[in-house]
Amino acid sequence: MKILCVPTGPLSVNTYIVFNESAETPSNSERIPCVVIDPANSHKVVEVLNQNNLHCTHILLTHGHFDHTMGVAELKSHENALVAIHEADAGALAGGKASLAYLGGALVKPCKVDIILHGGECFTAAGIEFSVLHTPGHTKGGVCYVIEKERVIFSGDTLFRLSVGRTDLDGGDNDALYNSLLLLTGRLKGDYRVFPGHMGETTLDFERKHNPYLRGGGVFPPPPAHASHHCWPVIDPANSHKVVEVLNQNNLHCTHILLTHGHFDHTMGVAELKSHENALVAIHEADAGALAGGKASLAYLGGALVKPCKVDIILHGGECFTAAGIEFSVLHTPGHTKGGVCYVIEKERVIFSGDTLFRLSVGRTDLDGGDNDALYNSLLLLTGRLKGDYRVFPGHMGETTLDFERKHNPYLRGGGNQDY
Repeated sequence: MKILCVPTGPLSVNTYIVFNESAETPSNSERIPCVVIDPANSHKVVEVLNQNNLHCTHILLTHGHFDHTMGVAELKSHENALVAIHEADAGALAGGKASLAYLGGALVKPCKVDIILHGGECFTAAGIEFSVLHTPGHTKGGVCYVIEKERVIFSGDTLFRLSVGRTDLDGGDNDALYNSLLLLTGRLKGDYRVFPGHMGETTLDFERKHNPYLRGGGVFPPPPAHASHHCWPVIDPANSHKVVEVLNQNNLHCTHILLTHGHFDHTMGVAELKSHENALVAIHEADAGALAGGKASLAYLGGALVKPCKVDIILHGGECFTAAGIEFSVLHTPGHTKGGVCYVIEKERVIFSGDTLFRLSVGRTDLDGGDNDALYNSLLLLTGRLKGDYRVFPGHMGETTLDFERKHNPYLRGGGNQDY
């Protein structure tokens, strides 16, 4: 396989032409089939195609920004090629503002999309097998194209040499980019050649080791050079990047990661944070499997990735322990999941309720592991065993108090949920 890189367009995007040198030319043509990735200038691309006796069968787009798509319509027309782009960025080829062409004073001609991608596809183009990873963050529909046989990634504007794609434009999302980088560095084992949308070629192992935005497979700022840190536990880290930023800003060190349950939206940052802080992870025995990979975390429902992680403290409910100098007690509150727990700091009259109790609501029970009767009994436990008022910090929505929920939560009546 051969890869030609042709800088094109006003921002000198890397347009890639990919083909099999040993490919047999089709009977009705003298040209070798090839794939073109992110053509920003069709004139330059056609010149290279002609010089190398190539015919473009597919135009693969890593995302919809104008600097990657300005040459698509003309190249498609000239070569009668099929155009592929992720569904979330397909509107960029229909005209309007989605391509951000107005920022560069550029023109992106409208163009028909032939192949709508969703992520996870495997297909053959010009005799080459590609797989598609949906890697949003720079745009909502960003993708990376992987040629597994050749250990090659076309990363678009997701990953560059010693850098990553910007997230401050329309459709950008810092958290999404973080999870996309986790996907790249976690799912793809070993080394790959990486061909980014700008700047030079790199390798995945080089970026894992040297990219300042990547450390141990996740995105982290450099740790501060403080002589000492205050110690604190962290509860339900779904994004280790944000947590580490706050820890660094406040000169904190995480000693314990306490999980209220095992769903992916509460656990996606656990493995990275544990590695970065050398912290101990605690979770109830019934939900511990969620940190071992597989379906227990329900990550498949959100298209998310939860890295497997060692559990250091298996909870059963009823424990009292000290973490970072703070005394916690554990209430087993199943219902949302089988291993749901609430952490109580009695001295401060504080409850971390996870997805058991929210402000004017309660956790859903219609997912795997959910149990309506169990949640009812858990709410009885919370409102019955804990006397008086407590501040309640739930897994979603704002802070509340136990007395407020006793009086106003429509799911709670007389200390328990009487009409589930």
